[in-house]
Amino acid sequence: ELYRNNAARRAEKERHSSLETFVESLRVCVDVREPRDDDTSRVSQISMRTNQFNTTQMRFNEQQVKSWCSSENRFVLTAQVEDKYGDYGLVAAAFCSRAEGFVCLDCFAL
Repeated sequence: ELYRNNAARRAEKERHSSLETFVESLRVCVDVREPRDDDTSRVSQISMRTNQFNTTQMRFNEQQVKSWCSSENRFVLTAQVEDKYGDYGLVAAAFCSRAEGFVCLDCFAL
């Protein structure tokens, strides 16, 4: 199904004269939320396997993800992406901390 969806996206791209109209036509939806319990493994996987798009190269095993999620001063946000052709799934994780009235983005992996 993934291959079919990607083929449909490529065909859609050919029908547009600009990248902007192509992207608009996809109707991309990004759901940013705190991870659910069943997301722990995927969040860890994103941090462990992402090299090029990991801002700090920090790695988090499942226990560390759970610890960040349950901390009072730290939190995790995830991004799940879909478009009109299908669901890309959980594709990004942001590990953040709170300190003195601001939020610090400690690690972002995509």
